[in-house]
Amino acid sequence: MQFLCIKNLRGVIMRSSLLCAALLLTASCTVEAESVTPASYSDYLKLLYQQTCEARLRCCSTLCSDLNDSSFYKLTVRTQDYISRGYMAFDPQAAKECLASQAKRFERCDAAVPTTLPGCDRILIPRSPIGGPCESGIASCIADGFCSGNRCAPTAKVGQTCTPGSSLPCATGSYCMLVTSSYVCVAYLGSGQSCTTGGRCDPSQGLLCLPSGLCGPPLPLDAACTQSGFCASGFCDASSQTCKVNPIPVTVLQQLCAQPEPTPPM
Repeated sequence: MQFLCIKNLRGVIMRSSLLCAALLLTASCTVEAESVTPASYSDYLKLLYQQTCEARLRCCSTLCSDLNDSSFYKLTVRTQDYISRGYMAFDPQAAKECLASQAKRFERCDAAVPTTLPGCDRILIPRSPIGGPCESGIASCIADGFCSGNRCAPTAKVGQTCTPGSSLPCATGSYCMLVTSSYVCVAYLGSGQSCTTGGRCDPSQGLLCLPSGLCGPPLPLDAACTQSGFCASGFCDASSQTCKVNPIPVTVLQQLCAQPEPTPPM
């Protein structure tokens, strides 16, 4: 089985030799300095694939399959088409941040898996307007739009009828709730608001309905807790009933080695 070494942003991909695999076990094949900021979505995916495969080799002693330019492009052709037609935009700065956060995540195999990877959620920006094209698996619709019948349609606003699930979702900042006998969009609760009467705290702000009965961020270390879901650390110590550092965190090694070989998205 062969390994992928990426040498520059122009997408030049070289088949690895046994020497490259041996070097990876010690120092790893590296991305050259000029490849820190990918110029295109395809370049970003190739660099991300390389990072993940190098980490899997170091942490799991597992080699990824070799990919060439043509086979890789086939896997990303639909997203590339949306970008080229202006229905999605690629943010190279966000891609740079994502690659940097991934590199930091992979520095140590025994490190705890981070809760967030800065930049990774901003790489592709939806640009398809209401009435514009969309399809399953490609988030091309602008904010407060959703894909219905391969066309972007407007989401329901607060107070309007909605459908649980994805057939008629609610606009950003609201959710679909059964009120009396019909489903309508209701605004999420903000920080400090009471959540004891059944309202939902805004997940986009990372808010939870805390034991105090108010919406707020996850609890810090040593705060009183009743269950691990309330704690930012993900662990509530049963004996002290306070948030503590998770004594058995999920490590990068455990996460990488339990996952199948990475496959570039569409």
